[in-house]
Amino acid sequence: MSFNEYLQKSRHTNCMNTRKNQHSELEVVFALVLTAAVFLFATSCTNISSSSASTTSSTKSVTTSPTDYAVGDTKSIYIDMDENISTFSKSQATLRAKGTYCYVWIIDTYYATTASGAHVNTAVAEKIAAQFDVIYPMVRNVFGNESDTLLTGSLSTKSSTSSTASSISTASGTQTATYTSTESPNIIEIANSTKTLTVSGLTSGQTVYLAKTNVTGSTVESSNVRKVKTSDCSGITLNTATSSSTNSSSSSSGSSSPTRDTVSAQRWHCALSEADLPEITFTEEATASRAATSSMSSTCDTGTMVNIVLYDIAADYSESATSTTGVAGYFYSRDYYTNASASNKGKYFYVDSAYANEDINDIYSTLAHEFQHMIHFGVKNISQGVSSGTAFNEMLSMLCEDMMECYFEDNLDGFSLSSGPAQRLPFFNAWYYVSGLEYLTSSTASALCSYASNYAFGAWLIRNYGGIPLLAEMSANSSVDTNSITQAVQTVNGTAYSMEDLLKDFAASCIISREDYGFNKAISDAGSYSYSDDSVSYDYPLKALDLWNLDSQLAEYYEQTSASSSASYFKYDGPTLFASNQLADLRPYSVHLHKVGTVTDDEMTLTFSSSSPEAMRMYLIIE
Repeated sequence: MSFNEYLQKSRHTNCMNTRKNQHSELEVVFALVLTAAVFLFATSCTNISSSSASTTSSTKSVTTSPTDYAVGDTKSIYIDMDENISTFSKSQATLRAKGTYCYVWIIDTYYATTASGAHVNTAVAEKIAAQFDVIYPMVRNVFGNESDTLLTGSLSTKSSTSSTASSISTASGTQTATYTSTESPNIIEIANSTKTLTVSGLTSGQTVYLAKTNVTGSTVESSNVRKVKTSDCSGITLNTATSSSTNSSSSSSGSSSPTRDTVSAQRWHCALSEADLPEITFTEEATASRAATSSMSSTCDTGTMVNIVLYDIAADYSESATSTTGVAGYFYSRDYYTNASASNKGKYFYVDSAYANEDINDIYSTLAHEFQHMIHFGVKNISQGVSSGTAFNEMLSMLCEDMMECYFEDNLDGFSLSSGPAQRLPFFNAWYYVSGLEYLTSSTASALCSYASNYAFGAWLIRNYGGIPLLAEMSANSSVDTNSITQAVQTVNGTAYSMEDLLKDFAASCIISREDYGFNKAISDAGSYSYSDDSVSYDYPLKALDLWNLDSQLAEYYEQTSASSSASYFKYDGPTLFASNQLADLRPYSVHLHKVGTVTDDEMTLTFSSSSPEAMRMYLIIE
């Protein structure tokens, strides 16, 4: 089934979550913004209802010094007011639960004594407060501490620079190699100058794969991507497609590139990136003061407490049985600025109330995800003066969920691997080639591909190059994006690995299915990062992820999606393998995988197209 065919069929089916109900036709059901607006599940609701539950509590005015809020107290909080999350107004909220580290506020229009729909009650708030109190020190133990500093003026930070695609040269040389059965996997790097490759020492019946990688931050267009020529090859039966376009792939999942903005409600703890939120604006009189700081403990009404605000994000919930909500939560660094428009001036993140009613376990994972974003802003932007790309930040948040998954599963009823970021892996298997290590906003579908690819690479990385210590080092070091990744790998492993080296190993792990290799590797020792307090001991174990048996590992998720009309769209049996002659753009820091064919003799010769982009690497993998 092609991607476009899937999109047509999936408009009535929420196939990416464990949700069982159907939803109505929507012009846009979950879209990531192109510029300043966030397009979410389009509904007719653009205003929050003015009705609210009655309360007998007193209202405490916001001051410039901390207030020890008590349950039942109220305050006004800026929240988004429209489906695009583009306008913000103050709404009254009541403190419904108070933890050691957090306040849980419910916007009054979304409070009810009995929780239903988008209305939550005190019991929901208390569950969130209790769980966040457990999560808070465990996440800080690995990622570091969130900032207790408020900022005045815009924060000046450095961003990483992406390498650009280099020139195209002509390959005309020959290369020879010998298959060595003792090497596992057997990977032969094909030089950029190679046009003809001959491999000896083979056995008839062996399968030959080809992995292509892009080692830069720019796209290599398909017209420049090298391929195996269907002529001038010997000793192998080539796996070829009738068309070189990926739109006619022989893969089981289909392979047309996602181009539509309309997809099913694929939330997966959909935490909005700051790239999806309006640009932070500052008051004119304060712009000359760049990042002057003040302590939250003396200037913020909620002090250093983390504020979790529950309401219907994007005002998109409908009581209709066919509707669905859209975004589980988001963190907005605007709240760290005293002079930013609509800033709540403190530590805040926002959680969807309807989603909390629907699946509280999902919200617990979302708490970990959002808290990493808060810590990341403090560690990288405020403390170190660097600004990461969205892809890297989102990867770390998904890995934060990943490291907490075993704790959630052991301590929460109904939580499973399907509840966390691993549910993105069937999407990665089918569409990994659409996005590399980047954050695409050209369409909803491509944005979801970005989430899947960034999680898959990060999950593979920490299972093979250092586990929790590697994750901690990526968070703590003074670099961002791919520079942070390679610096952390080198620090933890004492090696000189580059992104080129990592992408080579990553590509092989997407082809070779084997126990205790690649994704399918469990980590049980967190080293010096093991956590223990009076009530909890946790080593942050990471489960093995078997891309070729996801139907078993993600049983609940598989049961839901296999029952939908889009079942063939998901891929549970390994990443898509293209034919030897098929081409697609090589996205930044991405891989493209091919099943070249089957060996028929003890020696094989392959001939490649002559164009040779310097940004591209090719590897022959033989089993």
